[in-house]
Amino acid sequence: MRNMIDGTKTLLEQPTLSQMILAKLLQTSEEKRALEKDVSSLKRDVLNIQKKTSDLEEQVAALQDLSCKQPEDALNTKVLSSMPFAIPIAQTEEPNQLPAFETTNKEFVTAVVVEYTNNRPGRR
Repeated sequence: MRNMIDGTKTLLEQPTLSQMILAKLLQTSEEKRALEKDVSSLKRDVLNIQKKTSDLEEQVAALQDLSCKQPEDALNTKVLSSMPFAIPIAQTEEPNQLPAFETTNKEFVTAVVVEYTNNRPGRR
């Protein structure tokens, strides 16, 4: 008889099914709150990225607009020792023409050539 009472006592000490379900529900709701917090944080990150993207797109548009209006000012036309006497020449009315320079050898080169010559690798 004593074994029966001891066996009954161990059954009473074990958690009931409803207690196990309640514990699982609490755990699940905590996990859900943590996931909702993560989702909220990710949404804020996405909004910040979209704002930064928009700001960068505006800057790119402004720079493109500036470079279309003033190509000779947009390019760095500083002349170093490689072309010390490259002098800017007058522009024609063609909108797509790059700024040009005349060298001491009476050759005409574009600003891109001057820029490359001044900044080529191994030059610095």
